[in-house]
Amino acid sequence: MRTRFGEIDLLFENKDEVVIVEVKSQPLCNQLLPERVSRFQAQRLANVLLDYSHKFSKAVRAHLAVVSQDGSIQIYEDFLCELI
Repeated sequence: MRTRFGEIDLLFENKDEVVIVEVKSQPLCNQLLPERVSRFQAQRLANVLLDYSHKFSKAVRAHLAVVSQDGSIQIYEDFLCELI
């Protein structure tokens, strides 16, 4: 999904909240995540959160989904709190 702040990988909505999910693949070097999300990416997602909170008038959260080479998925809920 494209926004004025950039692209969103996944967006889920229910009656209480909107959840934006940034998807990353696990690098071969096993670099720690969510530290792999750059400051620029974190700020962009924070801007998307603010924009959607006004648009939907409900809580908006951001999760990070890391997909490893074997297909397993690790979810970091509310990961922006640690980066901004």
